Amino acid sequence: MKSCSRWAAVLAVFTSWMLAGCEVDKAAQPWPHAGKLPDPGVSTIPLANGYYKGRAVQYWDAGAATPAVSNVCVLYRKGSNTPIPFDQQYPIVDAVVGDAAYSPFRHVIKVTVPASYVANTMTSIADLVNALYLDPALPVFTYTAWDAPSVDENATLDGSSEAPMPVWYDGRIAFVFRFADNDVLVNRNTGEVAVSEIIEISRSGEQLAGNTIFSVRKGDQGYSPLRRETIVSVTEAYPVSGPAPWQSLTAAELNIGAFLVERTETETLVNHPIKSVGTYTLVDEDRGHVDDSDPALYPAGDIPERLAWYNGTRRSYFDLGTDSGVASEVWVLYRTGLDTPIEGQSPIANSVPGDTTYGAARRVHRVYLDPSAGYTPNSIKSYVTLLQLGATEEVRQVWNAPAVHRDARVDGQSPRTGWARGQSFDFFLFEEDVNLAEGGFGVTFMPTFEIYRQRDSADQEGEWQDYNSLVPSVPGGDSYSAFRDMSRILVAPAYPDTAWRSFFDATTDPGIPTGYKVSTFPVSGIQNRPMRQ
Repeated sequence: MKSCSRWAAVLAVFTSWMLAGCEVDKAAQPWPHAGKLPDPGVSTIPLANGYYKGRAVQYWDAGAATPAVSNVCVLYRKGSNTPIPFDQQYPIVDAVVGDAAYSPFRHVIKVTVPASYVANTMTSIADLVNALYLDPALPVFTYTAWDAPSVDENATLDGSSEAPMPVWYDGRIAFVFRFADNDVLVNRNTGEVAVSEIIEISRSGEQLAGNTIFSVRKGDQGYSPLRRETIVSVTEAYPVSGPAPWQSLTAAELNIGAFLVERTETETLVNHPIKSVGTYTLVDEDRGHVDDSDPALYPAGDIPERLAWYNGTRRSYFDLGTDSGVASEVWVLYRTGLDTPIEGQSPIANSVPGDTTYGAARRVHRVYLDPSAGYTPNSIKSYVTLLQLGATEEVRQVWNAPAVHRDARVDGQSPRTGWARGQSFDFFLFEEDVNLAEGGFGVTFMPTFEIYRQRDSADQEGEWQDYNSLVPSVPGGDSYSAFRDMSRILVAPAYPDTAWRSFFDATTDPGIPTGYKVSTFPVSGIQNRPMRQ
């Protein structure tokens, strides 16, 4: 382990002191033993701004760093599970700025001292070894490292009133800023801290301040304040004022907005501990209402209600016309921990009629947003923007939600409103189960017969017989689907109205001369005909 290898050198130094008769005499050398270490020249750590999954981030720029760790010894009195308060016993570090082994990431070593121990008696690693409190061959490493860069005694931390923390180094006092809620796990195999990713936006060769994009935040799995930079060069069209169009790694990876010129992955590592993650800042422009003037795409007025036969009983259905049978997508926003959608937020669809990906059947994605992040309903009006939030998703159901004209009505009820690419559109939601075909890209279809009666024996087209659709199932049935695979049955002129009252009647009719069936042929296009429940 790399952290352990350094202790051999410490032990060697301590042994040489002992041989030379240089053991520290605490009684003869009262605290503080050797004063304060000279300041390293770090007078301030600046605060900067960025984004994390559509939310504002403030972080400190603590400069360059590496995954290597130095060490810090934290003292515990025997029998206690908490360290001696740091304002009584300063932590003891083994490296500061200027040392070859210096790293702001300090692997924590737990050192147990007697219950009677007087705070700040130990002021160096050598003291701990000399007192037999620390075995340099078997230090008690914890799993974490502090992010605690060395700073001047009077250094300032932008955006904070916190003063530097005193530590002991080789018998003298030094100072660090400890970013207490940015502790990072140490890999026990490599002895190094993890590296996370950030993106810096560059336009015309200059990095844009306030546009740093973080991949993880405090509390996320794999979080580390040590970041590897990727430089993303963008076109002059990328705005420099107001909220950035890219506020997540997803945006930069998907080239949202077509600003990308090139991506350059660097080996530059920086220490950027996060101060805070704020509220959602993404806001889509309201681009008005979709053009729903084509009735072939957007059914208008009163949606026709018709009747069909099922096993001798009449069942009513709504005729929404032709559908692609494609399963499209819709996102419904929830606050984490709640089982009801965010009030006032319209669903967000990926497509509307006229798009090749449109279908009335929509896989419903539940998207959970952080309730503490201050999301304002209908701020997001596009699924592309929604992707930037990187929120937890799960697919719970499939809707039958055909888009319609804004003046369409079902039972006198107006449609609901949704969003697609920043534009509003209207849709009806029929409360029925929709089953996806294998692979999930389309819906299952239900065969349906429509009866056309010949005007005379030479008529090969026939005349549609209203109220003479025949279906094999209804809502709740195993084979039911609102999406119908239609077939036309041509029957003889002698066919009496409602002679067939079930799907079975038509399939068992022997045809002319003893029956009525003349021919059966499929009708192109899937029809969306949800039944009244």
